[in-house]
Amino acid sequence: MKKVVVVVLLLLVLPATAFPQSTLWTVASEQGEIYLGGSIHLLREGDYPLPREFEFAYAEAEHLMFEADIAADDGVLQQAVLEHGLLPPGRTLADELSPEVHADLTAWVRQRGIRFDDLQRLRPWLLTLTLSVMELEARGFSSEKGLDQHLEDRARADGKPVSFLETAMDQIEALSALDGEIPDVLVLQFLRDMEIVEDMLDGLIRAWRGGDLEQLEEIVTREIRETGPEAWEALMVNRNRAWLPAIEAAVDSGTTKFVVVGAGHLVGEGNLRDLLEARGYRVERLEVEAIPAD
Repeated sequence: MKKVVVVVLLLLVLPATAFPQSTLWTVASEQGEIYLGGSIHLLREGDYPLPREFEFAYAEAEHLMFEADIAADDGVLQQAVLEHGLLPPGRTLADELSPEVHADLTAWVRQRGIRFDDLQRLRPWLLTLTLSVMELEARGFSSEKGLDQHLEDRARADGKPVSFLETAMDQIEALSALDGEIPDVLVLQFLRDMEIVEDMLDGLIRAWRGGDLEQLEEIVTREIRETGPEAWEALMVNRNRAWLPAIEAAVDSGTTKFVVVGAGHLVGEGNLRDLLEARGYRVERLEVEAIPAD
């Protein structure tokens, strides 16, 4: 699946740009209004400070909502990986991949000094996700620096309530949809993506930071939809629908909340913005001009 491995990690996402808009919206009803922001889950130290729209929404919010509490669900996450991410007893990656692809993957892993023996029982979808995270961390990207973790840490330090839209098990079950991909194709695309990963991520972060929705959709969604519609449905659309009741309750609660989800959930077919508008909510982009000067 073209680019899906890296995109999922960032969905499912630099210096200031000239774009005048953001990836942050207000969602309103007669009962109340919330902020809905698109996140990049792995960032670098140099990707801060945040766009001021996000700082504004954080300051206004009384409560923050994120996708899943991975840290609190650590035990559940480990169990989910055991259930969905491991090959059956007696099988290894050598049984799943052609000799040529297995050799290419082995060479790539050894070149980076990674212990490949520890990974041989991972299903190809989990293997490529794991290796992607390791490669991104080696390049300075980290989930600890990602927007979600950054805002969650701030909220907890400031005493703002935090809640979540799904569980760690929900995330793993969605990601396991990638298991339907042909293993050789998945691994080969991963290896190709790793050759261009930094340029691709720079483009993704620029589009996210500047509110370039057309470019964001091009990078995040189009190729996933065209090459893996089942995975797109499982990773994005189904989860968006599952989150709707909690987001609607947040809007109608009368409390100002800031809902932060992967940026890919806010563009493309079946995105959260369109689903909320279809249910009668007013969804408007928060623009720089609408924010009082510091």
